[in-house]
Amino acid sequence: MRVRVLPSITDPRSQLLVTFLVNDCVAIDAGALAFHLTGEKLLAVQDIVLTHVHLDHIASLPFIFSELFTSIQTPVRIHATAPDIERLRRHIFNDVIWPDFTRLRNAHGELLTFVPFAWRKPFEVAGLRMTAVPVTHTVETAGLIVEDGQSRCVAFTSDTGATDEFWEVLNALPRLDAVFVDVASQYPRGNSEGVVPSFASLTGGRASKVAAATAGFGSKPEALLPQPGSERNYGACACARRRSGTGCGVHVVASDEKTEPCPKSGGEGGGMS
Repeated sequence: MRVRVLPSITDPRSQLLVTFLVNDCVAIDAGALAFHLTGEKLLAVQDIVLTHVHLDHIASLPFIFSELFTSIQTPVRIHATAPDIERLRRHIFNDVIWPDFTRLRNAHGELLTFVPFAWRKPFEVAGLRMTAVPVTHTVETAGLIVEDGQSRCVAFTSDTGATDEFWEVLNALPRLDAVFVDVASQYPRGNSEGVVPSFASLTGGRASKVAAATAGFGSKPEALLPQPGSERNYGACACARRRSGTGCGVHVVASDEKTEPCPKSGGEGGGMS
């Protein structure tokens, strides 16, 4: 499984918009999607899974259909909760803020289709099995569990503070290779002691087993964050077995894609095993 973190602006130390690209064809959120990918690479993304509809997670979504209007041959599938689909129809694709691309057609037919998903019920997206679990945010938001056909499993918290159900579900999984945790609101910028918070503190103490399994730091897991002053985004393999060297086959690729493969998982840097 290949996961790319798409950059939102030219300075990799700041990540204002959110998009994770899985296997080059599935986007989790669309904050940066059409601002970073163009042409054939953007056309290859046939499925977009939205965790919620805050602007930093959907900012580039409307531009996909204006940028690729004549090129789209198969409708792009936008997966979201039914209430979020209604919000996109009412507030974005409404012929006021942006053209209503849900009713416009090109020479090939429809440009997009909405696919609702339900809480806690697995759904299929491009050969991946996804499950949406509610997390704690100011609006309805989904944490996502993503599994492939080779038993690999990663999870995305999306925007959340201390939350319970998501970590309980992750702790019950038979395998978990990586967790992508949003720490924007919890990371104490300007901390007088320069202390990076522990993984457990970011999860309200609900994720001790998850942290130990995914970060590989034993009883004292830590949060892995870009270092202030770094010239590139953190892009190492977020692998449960990185330190033991057994490999997991999940590759996490930074914006510049200059990362090495997970130990013993095979392939070139950033590729799939």
